[in-house]
Amino acid sequence: MVLMGAPDGSHPDWPQVRRTMSQILGDVETITSRVTAAHWVVAPLRQMEAPAPASTSESLGAMPSRGCITHYPVFAALATQPIVPQADAARKLQALYLVSIALREYHIVNEGYGPPVGSAELSCRRIVRGRYSDERIGAIIRRSSSPISLCNQLEKLQRSKRPLSEFDLSLVSGLLPLLRDVRDDRDLRTRKGGGQRNREIETTVLDAADDDPTSRKPALILERPDEETRAELQAEGLPTEYETTRETLYAEMPPSRNENFPARQLSEHQAQQRLILRARAYKTNQQQVPNRREMLHEPALAPLLHPKGPVSPPKGSDLDWTLDTLLGFMLLTGCEEKDLHHVRVWSKHSQVPRQPPALGVVLEYVEEYAEFMMPVARLPDSWRPNSEYRHHFRRPANRFYLKIPTHLPIGERIVKLASRVPEGGPLCGDSLGPADELPKKLKDRVSKLNDIHHTHLTLNRISLFLWGAIYALDGDMAEALLLSRRHRRSNDSRLYYYSTQSDHLRNQYARVWGAKSKRPSSNDRRHAVLKVINPDIGSAAVPYRDSISDLVRLMKERISVLMAGRGRRTASRWIEIHNAMTAYVIRQIQWMTGIRAVRDPIELPLYAARSGFLGVIDKDSNDEYGARVVWLIEPVQQQIETYLQYVDSATRSIFGEVNREAAFRFIGEGPAILQVNQRRLEQHLPDYPFAANSHRHYLRTRLREKEVDGGVVDAWMGHGGIGAEPYARHSAMSPMVMQEGTEAALNSIWEELGWEVLPGSQH
Repeated sequence: MVLMGAPDGSHPDWPQVRRTMSQILGDVETITSRVTAAHWVVAPLRQMEAPAPASTSESLGAMPSRGCITHYPVFAALATQPIVPQADAARKLQALYLVSIALREYHIVNEGYGPPVGSAELSCRRIVRGRYSDERIGAIIRRSSSPISLCNQLEKLQRSKRPLSEFDLSLVSGLLPLLRDVRDDRDLRTRKGGGQRNREIETTVLDAADDDPTSRKPALILERPDEETRAELQAEGLPTEYETTRETLYAEMPPSRNENFPARQLSEHQAQQRLILRARAYKTNQQQVPNRREMLHEPALAPLLHPKGPVSPPKGSDLDWTLDTLLGFMLLTGCEEKDLHHVRVWSKHSQVPRQPPALGVVLEYVEEYAEFMMPVARLPDSWRPNSEYRHHFRRPANRFYLKIPTHLPIGERIVKLASRVPEGGPLCGDSLGPADELPKKLKDRVSKLNDIHHTHLTLNRISLFLWGAIYALDGDMAEALLLSRRHRRSNDSRLYYYSTQSDHLRNQYARVWGAKSKRPSSNDRRHAVLKVINPDIGSAAVPYRDSISDLVRLMKERISVLMAGRGRRTASRWIEIHNAMTAYVIRQIQWMTGIRAVRDPIELPLYAARSGFLGVIDKDSNDEYGARVVWLIEPVQQQIETYLQYVDSATRSIFGEVNREAAFRFIGEGPAILQVNQRRLEQHLPDYPFAANSHRHYLRTRLREKEVDGGVVDAWMGHGGIGAEPYARHSAMSPMVMQEGTEAALNSIWEELGWEVLPGSQH
């Protein structure tokens, strides 16, 4: 009754609906009588057919007025239920049959007419009875894992170069309108389904005649590849053993805080979308970001890393030697051909300008340690601290230095070429002519190298190599952009949340080239004048650890003072202590999870105490697009348990009864429960010198400095493959994987910041 929008059974069409449901139940039980795993189909129908009205709190959920089938919680679950490989054709089509009935009954009750699903039901029954002649139809049904997959496959079959018979074509044509409606290809204006698809979706090659390389699309990699998916992997050249093993996304189903967005739909729909995008990202990752060993031993790069000819420049002018060296410079630094004329050479660090205009080479102590000077442009910071708070934040430098990998022949060549350049002069010199002619000469040289070595190098591929190699190490886009100097034209938000020490960047660079990254010691006799520094590189919005620990200490002292004293507490005293404790616990969770500082950032119903996972919707919007899961380490779980015990005692004294609605909320005059926002948080804390999201800057930086994988950090922070949303490369990563990857680092951060589990009810 909830499904039909008439919880009291008062709708005039309800008796007819019940009779229809009884008929459906009989048909489904007949179709699924030989299948033991069909209880999930029969049980909801029995519930709808039962005479007792269903409760609004049951899992059926309300049917939205816009009539999109993927928004029906029960039938969307049936339609997307994975199919076991041993199932027969009847098992494959039962979800489609139920969806057709759901559509018909919904439209009859709400609009007075139903969609043309009769032909779909007829086709469904005929296929179940095996009344088709083309064996490809049966193969598709056996391989399809859902009605959506079935729709994709039948569309491919309909366009096949080997035509179907007239009868078989009528069967396929009868099913497709309803299948497209299940796939949500509905007209945006009329909300009616049955039209052609809005975009191309990857499908399996069904026939040898369809195997046209020009029309094939990359196959998706499902989490548990079935026979259909394995065929796709083999057809696309990927190993069939390339599978993923992801645990359940939610150990406990969290209710939604948006009453118009059912929790059942939230978890299933998000998991489906994230899985598809995750598989696509993995496929892209395999094609575009190979690992470092494959990249360094690729034959195409050998002419650049180990160019033929002498290391020292030949006497006179040798154009090919110079061009090969400049191509190697592009490979090692990520410099583009249009910027080569701006590269400068200095003999000492002291000669480098305070505001370096471009990339450069420093030859001080050239015998052991020549360096690339990498300037850092201002990052896309939307916030910078005021002068009075500047001492609480890291001060990023505008440059850092990387050791030239002179163990490679190309590194020696670059040093030799730079040694011939006068102080502050361009690395290219004057022998290559005007700046606008250099790109053409380099392009011609690359073409010649391709002909000699049978490779396919391009200038763009050479300059992008360092970016891909750094990213392939740990999956950190911020490091890849900084080291390849692509940050100048990037607005990736991970740059804004990251500030690391230059030693870390040097180590990452050395890992790519297999070099030693250690700089000369400051107490070495020969290099006593060299002042070894390790500046921060990156964002100016990352706070210092000592400033954070001082703030934590002040919060603990304030709560201790409020809780001190003997005697009975007044209601106003209880409110003051409750608000201080609430602010402390919320800040603790923010600094230990990195969740965004939106209003009411923590929802108690979204917390699973047994597992320690917390569902967060920390985007300031109502579409819940930014929903994700974070894990709380053991001390934070203990703090929440203690805090909730205290909330029970406090609300009993303030309101006369226990009220868990006050958990993670403030209490104001009245008394009244108030929403948590940034302004109220600052009212109940000591002087807070940080921005609203400074904890996210600090946590991302420290997790990477503690060598947590970049992909895990992105998933933890809710950063996607483009730094915008969690619906991208790492979005479908299991929360258990994130827990394992971050647990040790988070426990270390807890200790270094001085957090404690403050006592609650016993005070």
